[in-house]
Amino acid sequence: MIVLLSPITKLYTVAFIVTLHIILMIGLAMVWVPAQTNGLNQLPSKLYPHGTAVMNTVQQVIGAVATAVSISILSSGMDHYLHTSAETSAVSNQMAELANAMTVGSEHVFWFAMIVAVIGLVISFFIRRVIVSQASAVTSPH
Repeated sequence: MIVLLSPITKLYTVAFIVTLHIILMIGLAMVWVPAQTNGLNQLPSKLYPHGTAVMNTVQQVIGAVATAVSISILSSGMDHYLHTSAETSAVSNQMAELANAMTVGSEHVFWFAMIVAVIGLVISFFIRRVIVSQASAVTSPH
């Protein structure tokens, strides 16, 4: 889905973008739970609560950092477009140029997201899966 969002243009309808985003979020939900389970399986069962807390904290921090980086990329892309565009001087055309600048900035953000997704895909090939035995899975961490 990120691939479809990367070459975004003004011709994309809002419904199309929202549909792609919904599909992307469903895919993330389907991946996140098994990934978290696989990560917690690396720990002894008595450390599951701590592992969950650490994973949730890291998820929040990385989410905040990624949002800040994405907004910086969006602003930089818009700024670059507005400085290189020859049509920004016409007052009547400023709203159209701002829309074009937002489109270019958004495209840069989606390319950034696609690069991060590809890096995650490559890293996922090196993650080993740990099979938890029934005896250790039944014991309570408390």
